[in-house]
Amino acid sequence: KYFANYMVTCNNLFRSNTLYESVSTNWHSDNSNYSFDFDSIPKIVFPALNLVCTSKGDSSIIFATKGVLYPTRQVFMGSGGKVNWLRAGWDAALVHAELSNYAIDVTGSDFTADSVTFTNSTYFKQNLTGKYYDKILANVSPETATYPRFESYTTGLEIKNIVPDVHYRGGFSMIGNKMIGSGNDVEDANLYFSRDKKLFLKVASKGFVVRKDKVTSDNASVYIYFEDDSIYHPGVAFKYIVKDREVALIRGEEGKSKSPYFDSFHQV
Repeated sequence: KYFANYMVTCNNLFRSNTLYESVSTNWHSDNSNYSFDFDSIPKIVFPALNLVCTSKGDSSIIFATKGVLYPTRQVFMGSGGKVNWLRAGWDAALVHAELSNYAIDVTGSDFTADSVTFTNSTYFKQNLTGKYYDKILANVSPETATYPRFESYTTGLEIKNIVPDVHYRGGFSMIGNKMIGSGNDVEDANLYFSRDKKLFLKVASKGFVVRKDKVTSDNASVYIYFEDDSIYHPGVAFKYIVKDREVALIRGEEGKSKSPYFDSFHQV
């Protein structure tokens, strides 16, 4: 079995610089710069390549990486390289990630990488550290893309003016073309709305979806402040339309969402 894998891999490399090929998945290099070696098991060393995965009519590329393919195990151990969110509709110069060490099972079309350095200059002046996920799916457009993904290790990030007059504090994830503001089991993510330079509205949730035109959450607690008093609700659907500067708070029919609002000034 292992010898057969080795011979098939060699044949694919010699023919088309392909590391692995099946009916649904193809991993290949953009050049023929590799060498054969042996370290208890056979390995093929790639000192520099763009590693490309094509599957289901789509493709993903790790640029300027290097690594070692173990053909008998069908695993590529990579080091370094850069990935972007171009297929999710984001400019590669604005949104990208730099990988450290990673491992890919080349028989599939997905992989993860720890300790990546993420750049999103639209929202952050500094780089973030976290985890990267990629998976190729069929019939995906930039509007419906849910990969690539990035999840920050830090949950205490602060973004001033994430949209005009709205500040954000919490964790950060990038899922396809969407930014997700995320909390954790201990602490929610928070949005702070200012009016006349004073805090007017605070919204807390385990997750916000942030787009350029709107911010939404399926379940959020809301505080509306007036001087030393507030109006509070523990669980509503929240939507903010950036262009109209309009907040919608929608009560549901189940659980705490059915609860009334609490008004501290009138004690009702």
